[in-house]
Amino acid sequence: MNRSPFIDPELCRSCGACCKTFEIEYARSMDPIDLSEIDRLRALAEFGDRITTREDGETISLVIDIPCRHLVEEAGRYSCRVYDDPCRPLMCEHFPYGASSLADCPHMRRRHQ
Repeated sequence: MNRSPFIDPELCRSCGACCKTFEIEYARSMDPIDLSEIDRLRALAEFGDRITTREDGETISLVIDIPCRHLVEEAGRYSCRVYDDPCRPLMCEHFPYGASSLADCPHMRRRHQ
């Protein structure tokens, strides 16, 4: 079950965008050595070319273009193999979050709804 108050779970089943890529957010104020991890990940063989960044104000998001291994597409609808399983990550169960944007989830409800 999706426990986020910011999405209708049925809309997730027509999209699956949050499961098609993975993002890690870095604060621009981080130590430059820590931020260099982005370049290190891009240098990985057979992996680095699937990484881009999205910069937004005070953050840099590392966007990894690799789908979740549990994402299943059938006839234009998406589902998760572990949707009701205890091994499903909490971050998935509660996504999108209050701080998420339409760039993170195109079907996100406005906060005041």
